Amino acid sequence: MHPPTVHRPLPVPAPFSPGRGVLSGGRKLPPEIVRSGNRFSGQPLQFFTLRSRGGNTLSKVGFPAADRLGRVTDLRLILASASPARTKLLAEAGIAHQVLVSEVDEDAVTASYGVTDPHDTALLLARAKAEAVAALPEADGTLVLGCDSVFELDGEPYGKPHEPQIARERLRRMSGRHGVLHTGHWLVDCRATAFDTEDPENNDAGSGATVGAVASAAVHFSQLSDAEIEAYVATGEPLHVAGSFTIDSLGGAFIERVDGDPHAVVGLSVSTLRRLLANANVQITDLWS
Repeated sequence: MHPPTVHRPLPVPAPFSPGRGVLSGGRKLPPEIVRSGNRFSGQPLQFFTLRSRGGNTLSKVGFPAADRLGRVTDLRLILASASPARTKLLAEAGIAHQVLVSEVDEDAVTASYGVTDPHDTALLLARAKAEAVAALPEADGTLVLGCDSVFELDGEPYGKPHEPQIARERLRRMSGRHGVLHTGHWLVDCRATAFDTEDPENNDAGSGATVGAVASAAVHFSQLSDAEIEAYVATGEPLHVAGSFTIDSLGGAFIERVDGDPHAVVGLSVSTLRRLLANANVQITDLWS
């Protein structure tokens, strides 16, 4: 099992040099995801459809952002997730953002890349979500953040159970024990770079960064009675969340303690986001609404 708190950044792909739309080895990117700068350098994840639920834009929270002097900025952060818990967390942290979701075939992504480790699965799926949204026209000029959470118990990954019986069985196994919740984060800088604008002195240009990290926390559960498990499953809450539990809603009653970043258990670590933004030469305070 991974240690309680893990922040392992994935290596940033090699700098974009062969020319727009070309990967190392001369391989071409699919034309529908050829974008500006180097944000698709390195192998793209292609297991997604370029359409989103509800007509792309689901919500806008806290726009516009302001810099440290209170001036309105052009910085826009897109959260590539429909999770209400994640957007609520960002809003409560004062971070202006927009929600934009594209459907990702998670099973196809993990099967193609042969990833089984829960830690790596969370990062891979976060990247798939971020790159899917970054390929949409609405993402031009923005920073896109993808997130995905995977719960690990006895080395096994627990995603969303969807079925009551699966949730019931998982909660019985988790009762009185502890596991690790891994939340992958992937940030894509979709702003035009100085190369795109042909202005090397443009300090507001994008970085071309595409970088990820995982925040993990050990979650210790109380001993649950069969009646408590049945009541919790009956609410429907554990069916649609990673690991079959929440910490910020009904499931919080069954968690004794968390070792690590509690925000990672909610599904988005604000401190991890801060570090990723630094790779794009952005300070998190610049996104405060």
